[in-house]
Amino acid sequence: MLLDMIETNGKVSINMLQVVNILSKTWQEITAATIQHSSRHAGICSSQDTNPFDSEDNLPLSDWVNQQIVDLESKSQETLDNQDEEDGQVVKAE
Repeated sequence: MLLDMIETNGKVSINMLQVVNILSKTWQEITAATIQHSSRHAGICSSQDTNPFDSEDNLPLSDWVNQQIVDLESKSQETLDNQDEEDGQVVKAE
């Protein structure tokens, strides 16, 4: 795609899926060291700053999303179980 842009003086048509794929691939290639270097270069933090990243909290986004899905499914199941219990109590009360 880069060659297409060069050959056509930047007049290349891309769709949103291609943009998302390019951004995703690019983001995966960025390291913590690159971010730290860029922050120092931009003056956002000094070279004396300690590493602000928590190694225990360094979770890939896909793993985090999967965990959120599992948590939601678990909460949904709990809600259904609670509704079943409430329905059973109503029947017994009659």
